Amino acid sequence: MSSDDDVLLAEQMAYYRAAAAEYDRPYAEREELRRLPAVVDGLPVGEDVLELACGTGQWTVRLAARAGSVTAVDAAAEVLAIARRRAPFPNVRFLQADLFTWRPSRRYDHGVLRLLALPRSTDAVVRVLERRCRHARTRRKSDLRG
Repeated sequence: MSSDDDVLLAEQMAYYRAAAAEYDRPYAEREELRRLPAVVDGLPVGEDVLELACGTGQWTVRLAARAGSVTAVDAAAEVLAIARRRAPFPNVRFLQADLFTWRPSRRYDHGVLRLLALPRSTDAVVRVLERRCRHARTRRKSDLRG
């Protein structure tokens, strides 16, 4: 990874940490974003789900309602704190980890990667889903900073 990528990743992490409390506001204000969490309702969900880049837990709540267990992973502690409050369910486990280096120790039935607005190649993250989940789904969305 280049030093430019390192700088971009650090800036992005700083953004998510600083904006965590306001991150969900556009979802309330914009119609097309209000519909976005419902994408999860159409996904086939098995007993165990791995959710990478869970953010503030908007999808985690919907996944937890249908799955036996959800492991929700994100790099930013600030968004994870919001997700924990949003989805305080016994079948949800939250982990703080760098998605590019973290490797799950077990297999999951399904995997969901919500956000691919990352400076590094997401191939490594997608490979985690492919190797550790029987069925993996990715959903792309634009970054809401603009």
